[in-house]
This record gives sequence, C-alpha cells and structure tokens, in this order.
Amino acid sequence: MDDYGKKLPAVKGKVEEVDEDNNVGFADLTVYRKPEGKIEPKNRKLQVSKLLLYQEEEPIIPIVFFDRNSTTVDHRFDRMLSIVANRLKTNPDVKVELEGYYDEGTDSVSDPTELAYQRAVAVRQRLISLGAPADRVIVRRSGYNPAQSRVGLPEEQVIPLDRKRMHEENRRVELSAWFTEGNEFLAKTLFEGNSPEPVSTDDIARFIPQMRQLLDRNDEVIILVEGYAPPGDTQTAKVSFQRAAAVAKWLKKQLGPDYAERVYIHQAFETAVAPNEVYVFPNPEGVIYRPK
Repeated sequence: MDDYGKKLPAVKGKVEEVDEDNNVGFADLTVYRKPEGKIEPKNRKLQVSKLLLYQEEEPIIPIVFFDRNSTTVDHRFDRMLSIVANRLKTNPDVKVELEGYYDEGTDSVSDPTELAYQRAVAVRQRLISLGAPADRVIVRRSGYNPAQSRVGLPEEQVIPLDRKRMHEENRRVELSAWFTEGNEFLAKTLFEGNSPEPVSTDDIARFIPQMRQLLDRNDEVIILVEGYAPPGDTQTAKVSFQRAAAVAKWLKKQLGPDYAERVYIHQAFETAVAPNEVYVFPNPEGVIYRPK
C-alpha cells in the first residue's frame, strides 16, 4: 500500500509496497437486480353485489315571465325555449301555441290586452330565432282571458312578498303543445259489468297505423290510455285503472316492441265520462314538458 498518507495518514511509511507493479485485489460480491413488483389478481372475475344508476333530469317549465309593462324576453329563458325549438324540429306533426297575459295590478299601460299579445309575439320571435319552424309557432289572440291570474288573486294575499310574486307570475306567456290538423284521433272502448276485458277493440284497432306513423315521425309523442272515475271514488278508480291497463296491454301487443314503451296509462277523475269507458289518444306535451 502506498497512498502517500492522503487516505490513510496513520499508516504512512509503515506498510511497505512489495510489488508496486501488482495492484490487483480480490473481493467476493453478491449482485442483485433491482426488485420489480408485479401484482396479479387471484380471481380474475369481478362480482358486482350492488349497482346504482343515477340520472339527472332538468325540469322544463314552459312559461316566460316579464317585467312590468315590458315585452322584452329575458335571455334566462333561452335554454328552455331552445329545447322547445329543437324538439319542434324533430316532431313535425306538433305545433306550439302561445298565450300572452298581463297583470291588472302592475301593468299600467293604456291597452293591456295588446301588451299581452305583444309579449306572445316576442316569445314567438325568440323561438324562431332559436330554430323553431315559423309555421308551427302560433300566437293566440282570442279565445282566452289575458287577465287571468295564474295563482289566485294577489289582492287576497296578506303576505307582501307572496303578493309581489303573484303579480310577477301574472306577467307571462304560456306555451302549450297541440297536433297539427289531421293528426289527432280519439278511440273508445267499452266494458260491461265487472268484466276486466273490453267488449270490442275495433275502434282502437282502426287507428293503429296512424299511431305507428305518429310515433315514427315524432320523437316526443306518446299514446295515452285513459280510464275514468267520479271524483273521490277510489274503488271505481281502481277498477277503471285496471281496465285501462288491460287495454294498454292489448295495444302494446298490437303495436309491437318498438312502440310499447311509448304507451302510457292515465287515471282521470271526472263526471263527464262514464267509468265503463276507456279512451285512447296521442299526446304531444312531451315537446314542452319532458325533462331534459
């Protein structure tokens, strides 16, 4: 060893170098590779014990509200109106009618009826600008009361904030969906006694081709099968609902699986229709009401 005392100063000059030309040393070393981890599942099959499906829906309220004495459509209603406009394009047999209203307590103009009409015109223009077909957006000018309050009489409300909101909701335009001419129908079937089966389905059967055509052409159209009972008569309602369900089951079979999911049952309470009658008709209100 001869390191000149730089690394081992304590042995400088004490260990003689026997052979300065031979500086070979020997050592035993164990060399290992860098460890690499690998994890493999023991069982490659995953068993799902519980599956939850969440679906978020955005409700649609087909009403446009206005400031007092104003016909300006606020842009906050554009999302709702654009949904309706797009649906009109994919439902060629459906039209939208607009009814304008004014508030007797806060709209102080010389001709409030004209104000209500111009509000409906403004909503029509906005719908068309968002892509709605102009020939299927109709403004009604008569046949309804433009001063009709939406939620009771504001002057009878004792809470000031609620009274203010009632005035605000009266300044509005309401949207409603209808079929264009020639695309509506109303079929009826009768039941006798306590029978759960209809006497005849012939009147419904003759409209099945028209039902298929409407459902094919219009994405938002459904077929309603409606049973009837007097108001408050729950026992009769139960029977009429079961009868409507029997008609719906038959109708789904006739229409086939492609249309079955668009047949719905509805129970109505009214005295104008006998409880042994079930009606079948198309409904276009999904254009303005179905959640996004």
